[in-house]
This record gives sequence, structure tokens and C-alpha cells, in this order.
Amino acid sequence: MTTPDYYSPRAPSGLDVVAYTRRVVDSLHRNNPLTDAVVSRGLIKWLGNYTNSGNPDKINYLWIGEFLPADPNLGGVAQRGFSLVRDDSRGGISAIAMFDAAPDLGGGLRQTLFITSGDNKILARESRQGGWFWPEDLIPLAPMGNDTLKWPGTQSATFDTLWEGRVNGLGNQLSYRVFAANDGGATGEYRIRVEAPGGDLVSTTHVLGAGLQNVFDSSFDIATARGVTCTVRIEARRTNAAGNCRATPITLRCHTTTV
Repeated sequence: MTTPDYYSPRAPSGLDVVAYTRRVVDSLHRNNPLTDAVVSRGLIKWLGNYTNSGNPDKINYLWIGEFLPADPNLGGVAQRGFSLVRDDSRGGISAIAMFDAAPDLGGGLRQTLFITSGDNKILARESRQGGWFWPEDLIPLAPMGNDTLKWPGTQSATFDTLWEGRVNGLGNQLSYRVFAANDGGATGEYRIRVEAPGGDLVSTTHVLGAGLQNVFDSSFDIATARGVTCTVRIEARRTNAAGNCRATPITLRCHTTTV
């Protein structure tokens, strides 16, 4: 009987089995970087070569398992997550972690990603609602109106595009601050429109009286645009009398609130 696993032209003996098992275990130990890890009740702590800043303890280079704050939905049982810390002379600066830093905010346990640079500055933080809480995506726009002597305006009775740009769907909200003004006796309406998959997303329509000016500061839900790049427009229409209805953006940003 040939047994290729044991490289022996006979049935394996008990000694063969023991020797083979030992070779497998030795191989696993040689290739397993967690040989010297601390494992306790499902928690793995892999100690680094460098110490924490301010104390002599070696850093927890990799931490997989129990995290505080605890999960309130499970009666105070520690949540599960992971943390990867830079094992270098800067003293235990986090690189990436996943856990819920505020499970008491409601909505159940919602674990998020935290990514930090080597100088301990936040690079990205996921929102508990999905998408990035930070960084926010600032949206550049360009004028599109047919009257640019002052700044873009329209005399159209239907909504006309005054500014156009692109929005990257990193978050669930588009927040805007737009300055609008009506020339002469004109009255007008202003809005933001995002051309998203499945249908356009439109903000509140802001109404402005004859000869007035105002700053519109608000936000609206664009969650269905998450994960794609869409066209965003500042639109206006004249609703009465003569003159231009003008608008110019102060800021537009895409983000997700924390709660």
C-alpha cells in the first residue's frame, strides 16, 4: 500500500503519525507571526517591539476581540472589533481601527472605521449612518447662466441652471450655502438638484421676493447618490415682473452626520 502523504511504501505506523503531526505543528509555528501573541477569552493581543508613549509597556500592535465601551444591547458585554497600531518609535499611534466609540447614541451597535496618519491626525472617519463623516467632499461649481455681466442669472419662467459641478457620493447629505439676489422688480425661486441614479434629488425650493437678496443655508438627503459621481446644479427661475434672478455658491459639501 502506497501512502504518498508519508513518503513511505507501507501503511503509516503510530510513530509516522506523531512525526508527521510534529512537522505540521513546527511548520505552523514558523509561519505564524502570532506565536507570541496573548490569547484570552477570544481576545488576541499581539505585542509590538516598541513601547507606548509615556510608559514602558510594549504597544498592542494588533488587538482583535474585546473593546470598550461595551455593547449596551447585550447587557454591558464588551463589543468585538480590531485595532492596528504603528509599531515604531512614535509610540503606539493608531493606523486603523473598527469599533463603535459611542454605542450609547442609539440605533444599536454601529461599528465604524477610523484611519489615522503617523502624526496622529485623523485621515478618515466613517459615520454611524454610513459613508464618511470626515473628510467632507467640497464640491466645485462653474457658472452656467446666460447673463454673466455681474454673476449668473436667469429670466426664464422655468428652472434654469446657473451653476454646475460634480458631487462624489461620499456621504448621505449635501449641505449648501448659496447667495441669491433678484434684480429690479423680479421675484424668483432657487433650488439645488442632483442628477442621481434612480431619479433626481432636489432640495427645498427657496422663494425670494422682488428686488431682495438672501443667503440660503440648508441641506438635503442624497443617500441614493452614495458610491457614484453625479452632476449637481444650482437652479433658479423668475416667477414675476422683470429683471434677473441671480445666485452664487458660498459652499457646497457632501458628508454624513454622526447620528
